[in-house]
Amino acid sequence: MMLMKPHHMPKKINGLTLKQTLAAETKKRLVKHLGSKYMFAPVLCSKILGDGKQLAYLGTIDQRPYYWLIRIDSKTDLQADDFDLETLLEPLEDDFGCCPEFWVNDAKEFYEVKKQRKCFEVNNYDTYAEYKQAHKYPRLDWHGGHWGTVVNFGQNNPV
Repeated sequence: MMLMKPHHMPKKINGLTLKQTLAAETKKRLVKHLGSKYMFAPVLCSKILGDGKQLAYLGTIDQRPYYWLIRIDSKTDLQADDFDLETLLEPLEDDFGCCPEFWVNDAKEFYEVKKQRKCFEVNNYDTYAEYKQAHKYPRLDWHGGHWGTVVNFGQNNPV
């Protein structure tokens, strides 16, 4: 008699597997924020932390409505008083980069600051267009924001 291994069905939440959830959450979407419309696809960090069964999001105060997704350990409590936010920030910054800290409002100010050679960050860019591109999503500009769980496949959720 041949023994057959039991067929393992992937866990589903809201009718979706983790793989299906990731595909749905990273689809291009139209969002509204403060009266403006934005079309974007949320980005997913390539680094998976722990078992990767919890999908977390992080949004910055300066880059709303854009946000980032990252797979983290299912046992991580994002709302715990001792949660270290660097757990999310470091892999996201490694994957997508950081925006330059120094901010100029327009091309005129950019070239004035560049001419004065007072700011190392501005001097790293040859043109205002290049500098402006360095501030675009998915680069991270963290000065505060919000984070939380999208879904956690490691918990005992109903199938």
